[in-house]
Amino acid sequence: MSTHVRSLDPNHLITIGSEGFYGDSTPELMQYNPQQWARELGQDFVMNTNLPNIDFATVHAWPDNWMLPQDKIPAFLDRWVQSHMAAGAKLSVGSKPVMFEEFGKKLDANQQTESLIQQLRDPIYQSTYASVEKAIDAGQPIAGSMFWKLAIPVFDGQDARGPYGVENDDPTMQIIQDHAEYLKRKMNSQPPRPECGLGAWFGTLDQQTGERNCANVPAAAAAYHNSAANTDAIGTKLAEDLKAGRALVFPTKAACCKAGTGAFAEGCSVPSKKLRRAL
Repeated sequence: MSTHVRSLDPNHLITIGSEGFYGDSTPELMQYNPQQWARELGQDFVMNTNLPNIDFATVHAWPDNWMLPQDKIPAFLDRWVQSHMAAGAKLSVGSKPVMFEEFGKKLDANQQTESLIQQLRDPIYQSTYASVEKAIDAGQPIAGSMFWKLAIPVFDGQDARGPYGVENDDPTMQIIQDHAEYLKRKMNSQPPRPECGLGAWFGTLDQQTGERNCANVPAAAAAYHNSAANTDAIGTKLAEDLKAGRALVFPTKAACCKAGTGAFAEGCSVPSKKLRRAL
């Protein structure tokens, strides 16, 4: 099927979207499956991901559906994430990124209170994100993580929350926001290499007017990647700030100015100016 899809569309990434259970091709990894029944469902994470037209792997975590005791879930999730990172890095066809595509915690209607959400759902999100961040910090091939789900009504009369929905005022949302901020800092902690032809865009804030801008400083990318011939004092200073975690850098102006994920929560307020005038 993946070969057929590739023949129709060579321009988009292809994945399987399965839970990530280990199968008979890797008996040494089946110990990480949630239960013995997992091997009988026809999935084989390593064999399937090794297919040449599969571009990235997917993993899910549904501890309620898999009948795991609440007190065993955090340890299981850590083993589950880390084992897939290791497997994704040692495929016979080479390393492929692994997307932690779905996870969540089911709560009944009478459990959707702040105290029970904190007691039952929040630890699952915390342990999952901790495992994902550990993999990222270790340089493992993780492509990201997505929770299920944000409580948004789609159809009239629909129960937007349901058993898995997270609402904006739930305590879980702060955990999600903290993880998103972690990923933002990781993604924007170093500039593209100068030879990539992108930019090194930094947010600039005018202290007098409050104007929020973004400016391209190629010299910072040169300094960060030790290309001394193309840098200067400002580039060197910004490179030092990046390495010390005091600054963020973006590959394009659009990325830098984008509200929420860019340099400013509110986005840029005026067109970009030269950084040298702001420093």
